[in-house]
Amino acid sequence: MSRDLVRKLEDAVRAHLLGLMPPDPSGQLAGMPLGSLLIRWFNWRDRFVPARPRVVHFSAELASGPAATTHAVALAAVTSEIETGQDLTPRLSTRVNAAFLPATTPTPLHLRADLDLLLADWGIHHMHLSPTNDGARSSDLLFAVFRPDDAYLLQILPHGSWTDENLIAIIVRNWPTANLLGGSLTGFSLTQPVTPDERKQLRRGGIVSLVEVDGRLYMPRGQTTAGTPIDGTQRADVIMHELDRQRTLLADDSSALDALVAAAGHPGGGPGDWRPYVDDHQLGFLDHGTGALLQVGKL
Repeated sequence: MSRDLVRKLEDAVRAHLLGLMPPDPSGQLAGMPLGSLLIRWFNWRDRFVPARPRVVHFSAELASGPAATTHAVALAAVTSEIETGQDLTPRLSTRVNAAFLPATTPTPLHLRADLDLLLADWGIHHMHLSPTNDGARSSDLLFAVFRPDDAYLLQILPHGSWTDENLIAIIVRNWPTANLLGGSLTGFSLTQPVTPDERKQLRRGGIVSLVEVDGRLYMPRGQTTAGTPIDGTQRADVIMHELDRQRTLLADDSSALDALVAAAGHPGGGPGDWRPYVDDHQLGFLDHGTGALLQVGKL
């Protein structure tokens, strides 16, 4: 049944994600609706930094500050690891190994091991200057923003500097056109500045707050009230919408997929042998006869 094809793809996506994520003995993760599971997946996956070579950019504040001198050896080691595409996981928080915290007893967002509120809200990673296998870890952290081909090193600050507005100011003043923030507003200002303690409380409540830098308001990445990144929910919604669209498209039969293949210029001579396809980057339908893949979404 062509209608079953979408259901089989959903089942394949669920099985693939659960196979990649750490086991959840409670069974709550496996019992989630697929859209919710996708949100949890994006939240967890985004906490890691894909290992690939990147161009390293130093902020002026970091390059000229005393912390860069104090931690010169460690900073050089981190820079080399980033430039050569080494795995940075040993420098991340050990909490990245927690993908899901079962809902047993209520736990404040900032104490949940399966959340990184700084990353979810501002899109900023923090790295330890000494990796996990070096024993005691330094109290100072390197704050950075990663993109596929670039790494923007903001500043070295003490552990706990999760809501330091200077991090946003550094991004704005050093890389205004790099698209590292969610957006900005001109012609507006905060009627009353947000104190560091207020921003901390807002963050812990899953509430997004604007940051004012040089007379302009900036919107960071943004978190949900669940402590997960807003864009993770958006990505999950896109996938679920497309699955629903495919369900409608295939309500009669799977010949609609053959028509899409033909329109895309792929060779074919009859009904395709369509099966669900999922890998670490995408999901869709694969014609085992022609090898044509119709992408339904990106993971």
